[in-house]
Amino acid sequence: MLSIPDSLFITEKCNNKLKLMESELLSGLEDSSPIIMEMAAHIFGGGGKRVRPLFFLLVSEMLGYDGDDDIRIAVAIEYIHTATLVHDDIIDAAVSRRSRATLHNIYDSNLSILFGDYIYAQGISIINSFRNHRLMTVFSILTQNMIKGEILESENKHNANLSYDDYLKIIDFKTAELFGGCGQLGAIISGADDFTESAIRSAGLKFGMAFQFIDDLLDFDLDEGALGKPTFADLQDGKLTLPSFLLMESGAEGKKIVEIIMKEKGFISIGKEVLASAIDDRDIKNKVRKKAEDLILEALDLINTLPMNSAHKAIENLAGSFIKREH
Repeated sequence: MLSIPDSLFITEKCNNKLKLMESELLSGLEDSSPIIMEMAAHIFGGGGKRVRPLFFLLVSEMLGYDGDDDIRIAVAIEYIHTATLVHDDIIDAAVSRRSRATLHNIYDSNLSILFGDYIYAQGISIINSFRNHRLMTVFSILTQNMIKGEILESENKHNANLSYDDYLKIIDFKTAELFGGCGQLGAIISGADDFTESAIRSAGLKFGMAFQFIDDLLDFDLDEGALGKPTFADLQDGKLTLPSFLLMESGAEGKKIVEIIMKEKGFISIGKEVLASAIDDRDIKNKVRKKAEDLILEALDLINTLPMNSAHKAIENLAGSFIKREH
């Protein structure tokens, strides 16, 4: 189920392809077992902005692609993204996502892991079916990097000494690589030259970093209902993100707050309200949005070297929506 905001302008062509992609998310699994279909109906029926396939489809349209293969590639992109979410939720012991129970809270963790593996394999199978070496190479590299990011993040849970550079490396692998890869895939199927592919990949990486900055920020919100999942979960789970780094950099008191929560592995002697107040007092939310906005502007400078058309305008609007996200 799509949940793209009505205020977000996308082209009619892209909108139609998104609807076809949405229907294929389930129809593409019809040859699997009933339990896989049941789990897929739960996970894909929970709504989603489908930002990554949306970006890919808009890039393809901007660069002049006029076939239908982009719909299947968009499905593969959403499969692999969803597989990482399923695995993430198990690793983090998350109880909800998009206001719905996570898969492992309905089924057991082993079955949920296997479901994630299955749709991950389905995504690879779709890409391999095109017999296009460049598509397969890009898709393979981005999936490997996403897994590297998962491993690096897991290795550094509850590590209060994680460096900012290593944090950036984690979100580059986990999030930005998929956005960059979406740009590349769109360039490849459009027959774009090397300059265009490089520019759109670089823009996608910056979009992805900005998107993750805002995602990290939204976790620092007392209103769990708006987000559809528990907030303040990152720090409680031992993950240092941009708001935490900025809080630690703000002075001894901010550093102490983060270190205590990390050490106690939760909000024991320091409550969520104390953390929220410390974030607000130091204007950290605006600082995070400013960093994200700077990345978006850098990405748009790269996009502006590419064809100007309605899809180009839609990409600009999509990028702007990242900054305005409230959930």
